[in-house]
Amino acid sequence: MSVIPLFPNLPPNPIIVVGGGLAGVTAAIQSVNSGANVVLVEKEAKLGGNSMKASSGISGALTSQQISLHVNDSVDSFLEDSIFSARSGKDHARSLLEILTDESADAIKWLTKVCKIDLSTVSLLGGHSQPRTHRGLSKPPGFAITSTVISILSDISERYPQNVKVINQAKLTDIIVHDHEVDGVVIEFQDSKYRILGPVILASGGYSANKELISKFRPELSSLPTTNGPYASGDVLSLALEKGIAGIDLDKIQVHPTALVPFDSKIVKDDQFLILGAEMLRGAGGLLLNAKGERFCNELGTRDYVSAAIENTIKKTGDDRVLLVLNEEAAKQLKLNVQFYTAKGLMKKLTAEELIEEIGCDQQDLHQTFSNYNLFADLQRDEFGKVHFPNIPFNLLNSESAQESFYVSYVSRAVHFTMGGLKFNGNAEIEHQDGRVVSGLFGAGEVTGGLHGDNRLGGNSLLECVVFGKRAALTASSYLLKSLSNYHKL
Repeated sequence: MSVIPLFPNLPPNPIIVVGGGLAGVTAAIQSVNSGANVVLVEKEAKLGGNSMKASSGISGALTSQQISLHVNDSVDSFLEDSIFSARSGKDHARSLLEILTDESADAIKWLTKVCKIDLSTVSLLGGHSQPRTHRGLSKPPGFAITSTVISILSDISERYPQNVKVINQAKLTDIIVHDHEVDGVVIEFQDSKYRILGPVILASGGYSANKELISKFRPELSSLPTTNGPYASGDVLSLALEKGIAGIDLDKIQVHPTALVPFDSKIVKDDQFLILGAEMLRGAGGLLLNAKGERFCNELGTRDYVSAAIENTIKKTGDDRVLLVLNEEAAKQLKLNVQFYTAKGLMKKLTAEELIEEIGCDQQDLHQTFSNYNLFADLQRDEFGKVHFPNIPFNLLNSESAQESFYVSYVSRAVHFTMGGLKFNGNAEIEHQDGRVVSGLFGAGEVTGGLHGDNRLGGNSLLECVVFGKRAALTASSYLLKSLSNYHKL
């Protein structure tokens, strides 16, 4: 049997990072800053992955942005919101969430002060008790954050090619494991296989676009569209499980309530991949209406709650149409998003009369829906438990008796995020199925599981990538230094 050759001309004794999204690129940068050489392997032609598509922002508590805006938040409050969303009583999830929330302000500080990313706008998302989700003014947050850290890594690799190597269009085909210790990986590159030796950080993303895995773990969700690109295939997860690595919460798959359906289609047809309607559409005051022009939930509830409410109202009305409606004030606040969705044919500006016609309800019914909502806003609590009412009021006519305008989208439930993945601990060390840590194997981002419990809170995915990408790099760098020290003693 022929020996698989080593990949030529690599930096010596590297940390190997598998995956080029925010978690992987963060891990690579932190590894370099910790004094290690790095080889980053990415199966796609470009770095970025699903991180580039994140549309609402990155959450954090006690940030300088919150303080300047006089937001009365705390790490404890952020933790409790995350635990409530997780619906999990597991000590494992709580211990990981404690790390996530405790280090959230430092993560955002690193992005803003070191990476020079604008995260000056702070918004309230569903499931959060305070505004704590950060984004900039000029670009979608996932793109702004991920493209910037990619640019930083690219600059490092160009300036120090002896220390950093990025290999695109390289597929991971094997993890070299011997007796609970990882020695490296095998990749396929340009139709040939190569070995790369060193400790490994897996940051390869989730499996929301893999219908086979969705059918295996949650068959009732297999017919839903997804907001993920086809690269969210879970191939590295599957490989790791075959090697005896432990999985956790693999049936915990998040359904997002507001994937945007092409406006002219109104309901999902053959669209496997849908663009996500950012959580901040509801955070800015967007209302969800069923086919009778009725509200049916607290729009700022957690994703699992709102998704279930949509499913229930569709059964009740017998009509699959669900609309997301912004008034003028909310649309002004989200100008970039509205422009983008409108250009994509996913949102349309309608007059009050056109909105009534689009829904197919009576004018009095929609007037009553809006009047009730405004009344509840005055009372600061509605029948669904909603206590935040941004950008009110909602009216069909303005003070001069002219028709108000609305920005309207049709929405659908869609597979969005996989909470399950490879089991890891607070040091980002990945575990074997027998409960032992696998030496030399670390993880960060959506490929790992157990952090978010049953339901991830909005804005925590980008945060997870930064917090545990940095932690994985620090632990891997320490492991590498110890291994090299022991080697040189021999």
